Amino acid sequence: RDLASNRNEARFYREFAPLLSGRGLPLLQPLLVDERIAVDAPSEGAAPGPSGEAYAQEEAALRRGGMLLLLESAEGYWQTSPLDTSQAAESLRLLAKLHASAWQDAEFLSAMSGRLHRIGGYWTLDKRGEEEMRLMRAHWRQYVEDFAPLAPELFARPGIAELAARIERLAPWVARELAPTPEDPFATLIHGDYKAMNIFLRESEAEERPAAAPATASPDEPAGKRRRLAGRGAPALPIDFQWTGLGFGMSDVAMHLSHSVATAALGEG
Repeated sequence: RDLASNRNEARFYREFAPLLSGRGLPLLQPLLVDERIAVDAPSEGAAPGPSGEAYAQEEAALRRGGMLLLLESAEGYWQTSPLDTSQAAESLRLLAKLHASAWQDAEFLSAMSGRLHRIGGYWTLDKRGEEEMRLMRAHWRQYVEDFAPLAPELFARPGIAELAARIERLAPWVARELAPTPEDPFATLIHGDYKAMNIFLRESEAEERPAAAPATASPDEPAGKRRRLAGRGAPALPIDFQWTGLGFGMSDVAMHLSHSVATAALGEG
């Protein structure tokens, strides 16, 4: 799984990033993409979850190859988590640009789904594996036991105790509903792991961040010359396209809001 995701990112930067940049998506530009990973992604009919034999094959493939990805410098940008209201809004504007770059473009999505993940997202059922589903009930029981004393009213609500069983029962249906074809309405390119640590935010004087040593100009840099900002100086830049592929944009939005945004910001709508 990890080898296929690394190859996915290499293919994204080598084959699709130039076109998407031309469509208005701000990206860190790749300076070098050297990918030599001889491993195929799991077939559509394969059982979810890697087997012992699959692990051995991936290990052998890894030893036969590798990958080197070099991007332009992200100087002038920084990362933080969780995001406040303005940072969350900026990150969602960036996400909208990503989704708009391939929105309902059946020809592009068809070509992309043959080279990137057929269905994007690290959370998809086929990527999580059967073992994770089997262990969910036991893990949830332990979670409830550990945390119920801290929020007794929440854990006393009807259905909470059986939440894992309900998820396990509904997971196949949800997976099918979130697996569009390139021709489906609302189908687009999704990031697949859109969280705060996969976003660079443009530095500004209004942002509060740990103090850093002042940058010094290179002796070879002409006086008064401004350094070139990555991504054409966009307010935010996405990184990490290991799980990028075909999907519905709201899956990225749901992931981002639940994973990266401060509780107070969610309360503000």
